[in-house]
Amino acid sequence: MKELIVRERQVGDVVALDLEGSITMGEDNAMLLGVVHRLLAENKIKILLNLADVRLVDSSGLGTLICAYTMIRRAGGQVKLLHVSRNIQDVMAITKLSTVFEVHEDESTATNEYTLGEQYEIIPYKGELAPEDTPDGKLYAWVEPRKK
Repeated sequence: MKELIVRERQVGDVVALDLEGSITMGEDNAMLLGVVHRLLAENKIKILLNLADVRLVDSSGLGTLICAYTMIRRAGGQVKLLHVSRNIQDVMAITKLSTVFEVHEDESTATNEYTLGEQYEIIPYKGELAPEDTPDGKLYAWVEPRKK
């Protein structure tokens, strides 16, 4: 049974992906990244992820969102999030991803305000932390201002 359903629609020059279900570990994460990859191959680089019907995002799901963000940014595009639940917003604040993703509650505002050029980037981290710092003692990425 699918945990995540992705519906695609065009809003001007922005592609809105309406997500429904859970963004959790499994094949659905690869499917979502496959949709993003196909859009980029079609030179559709303005992408809006509508999370209104997303019940849960686990750590693997956050990794999928980061991977989608990275793919889109490397292609010269921009991704925004729409209708993010309070629980997901809290997780994004704790992980500092709220400084990376632009989050909107209004679709027309989100689709009208696409500007290419992010202020932040995700930096991969390969080292180790003390086990008490994270559940598995590892930090996978952090956010810092983009160098100009």
